[in-house]
Amino acid sequence: MQHRADIQIMRGAAVLLVVLFHLGVPGFSAGFLGVDAFFVISGFLMAILYSGGGGGHAVQFYRRRARRLLPAYLATVIFAVLLSAFLTLPSEHGQVVEQGLFASGLSSNFGFWAQNSYFSKSDFNPLLHLWSLGVEFQFYLLVPLIVWLHRKSRHLILGAGLASLAAALVMVTISPKTSFFMMPLRLWQFLAGAGVAWHLSRAGNVLRPQPAIGATAGATIILVAILWPVNGEATGVLWGHPGLAAIVATIASATLLACGLPSGFEHSWFGRSLHGIGDWSYAIYLAHFPVLVIGLYRPFSGTILAIPDWWQGVFLLSLIVGASAVLHLVFERPRLWSGSLKTGTIMLVGAALITVLSGVISRARFDVSELNILQATQDRSEYRCGKIFRILSPRATLCELTSGLAEDAPVAVLVGDSHADSIKASFASVAQERGVRLYLTVSNNPIYGAPGPERLLTDIRAVGADTVILHFTTSNAQRVWGSGFHETAVAGGLDVSWILPVPTFDSSVPAMLWEAEDRQTLSGQPVNRDVVDILRHDLARAGISAPDPWPVLCPDVCLLSDAGSHPLYFDSGHLTLTGARYLEGAMGALIDQIAEAPG
Repeated sequence: MQHRADIQIMRGAAVLLVVLFHLGVPGFSAGFLGVDAFFVISGFLMAILYSGGGGGHAVQFYRRRARRLLPAYLATVIFAVLLSAFLTLPSEHGQVVEQGLFASGLSSNFGFWAQNSYFSKSDFNPLLHLWSLGVEFQFYLLVPLIVWLHRKSRHLILGAGLASLAAALVMVTISPKTSFFMMPLRLWQFLAGAGVAWHLSRAGNVLRPQPAIGATAGATIILVAILWPVNGEATGVLWGHPGLAAIVATIASATLLACGLPSGFEHSWFGRSLHGIGDWSYAIYLAHFPVLVIGLYRPFSGTILAIPDWWQGVFLLSLIVGASAVLHLVFERPRLWSGSLKTGTIMLVGAALITVLSGVISRARFDVSELNILQATQDRSEYRCGKIFRILSPRATLCELTSGLAEDAPVAVLVGDSHADSIKASFASVAQERGVRLYLTVSNNPIYGAPGPERLLTDIRAVGADTVILHFTTSNAQRVWGSGFHETAVAGGLDVSWILPVPTFDSSVPAMLWEAEDRQTLSGQPVNRDVVDILRHDLARAGISAPDPWPVLCPDVCLLSDAGSHPLYFDSGHLTLTGARYLEGAMGALIDQIAEAPG
């Protein structure tokens, strides 16, 4: 294949879209669509490299890919984990260690899928951008099979691409992050590029140049990234991702690869600038995100991407340029190793060992009580019903938290938001001991969101529940109390109990404990006391049972940790597993009422 300036220009534009998105530049809230363009380019190039003059032997193909990608990739992983070992607290560095281990296994997309949405900033994720490299590496494993299938039958490849697209569109309505992170649900984008390489190019060169169409396609990619209000966490094809916007971006990317760009644009100062950025695009992509996230780090604050001052922005951009130069000039361009797969394996194992060692270094700087505080973010159970349940039962609204109990045992359903989620493990333990089957349903938009109150009540009755237990954040508790859901449930023959909202604070409890000089006597001033007092009064006036966490968590002063400096909250208001155990007495009394109720 001859050198194609249009591909380098396309790479430059794509990496700029991603960087501008991460920088939070207004107008680029969908800049992550640049990654979709990269997937199409990768599919195109891999089809050429494997099928064309580069030879089709699988071992040789993998050796060339490893030699091209691994040095800069592993340098990024190692630098990130070592820097964070010295610049961050073990609570955050522990997350980086986990990310580094997944990255060393070329499976970052699986690690972040198991953690949270790509668009969530609650965790400290300086290696989040490596998810796309995980998808790429897993695609490379399939390249020999894909080329073989294409030689056997073009219809098989077309069917595989359409099946991947259909599965992605279905999954985005169920679990957007699964559709986002998993390679089989992105395969259609790689195959779109491969299809252009096989059928609309001559050994990778433009077969029938249509530069005006190619320019229109390039403009379409940029306009979609700027104008389409894509919401990466939305469950729908129109606004979700990968959805309709991804389809448009993919078709536009494939069209540009098939048609090329006007030579006048390629030789213009703007085209040459994008070409230069495209030459450095891999290094820029690898360097920019860790520099931003580690450079903007604040303890207990997750991933911060908002740059507070112009001078800090200039400083970070300078660091990004410098780090990109090091990766490109030192690790990407030179041939640092022979390319043998044995050497590549040793490099991956070495990166994993350095990652683990960095965790030991990070923790060695602190004593036991400090480490207990820093463990707060890990002192929590698996989110909601767990990811395996979500995959196996994508449409289910309830999951059972207890197990092995008799079918005719009393049944209760814990309904709530993230605060119900934070106490579910202790609640399930208490229910299991007393022989009461406990189900859970948790929603960020309780009662009003999916599945809706009528469907929810139908599902609650379907599992044979007699009792509904409501537990929400203060604001959601007010909404639910005023929604009429309680009355509707009672009218449907269900007993309804409440657990009052727990005390919440105006800042992170682990952060307050960390910064305090005297942690043993530290107490907090909750911000929701007055509102909870009103709700407590309303429930009492209505004669509704409502176990109260406040006498336990705020007996005289509000407790923030136990005697061993284990925080009772992992943020400003969600209980840790340690904190939730303080409520087991009140939970037990409520479960006893359910167990002793007739019929």
